[in-house]
Amino acid sequence: MQKLSTVVLCHETTHGSHYDWLLAQPRVATAGTAVWAGRTTLHSRHWQRRKTWILHRMNPHRAYYLTYQGPVPPKDRRARGQVRRVDRGTLMPKIWTPNRIVVAVSMRFFQATVEIHLMDSQTCYRASVVTNEPLA
Repeated sequence: MQKLSTVVLCHETTHGSHYDWLLAQPRVATAGTAVWAGRTTLHSRHWQRRKTWILHRMNPHRAYYLTYQGPVPPKDRRARGQVRRVDRGTLMPKIWTPNRIVVAVSMRFFQATVEIHLMDSQTCYRASVVTNEPLA
């Protein structure tokens, strides 16, 4: 199975900060294509201990953000802060559907197999550690 990139970005704005978890999608090969993105309040160093956390689905990001750090380009003349990479690594997809994603993740601060599933809205997902073995 193909190893893909994943990254956690700390997104700092004038309204505070949060973390964006970006996952390269299977069968996405070009740098201009979109990656799955979810916003959370937890740094990846806390995911293992927490076991479950909420992700708010964001608009797809360009693959460019898997390696980018710095100012986020303004939109409609509004500043959008800056991003800083706080964790990165690889993932191996096991299941990938619009409502459910299961991936084996291996990053510096987090190694596990995770299930991400849609909850009661189109944008709220629950991420849960399935096993502490990233390549299980």
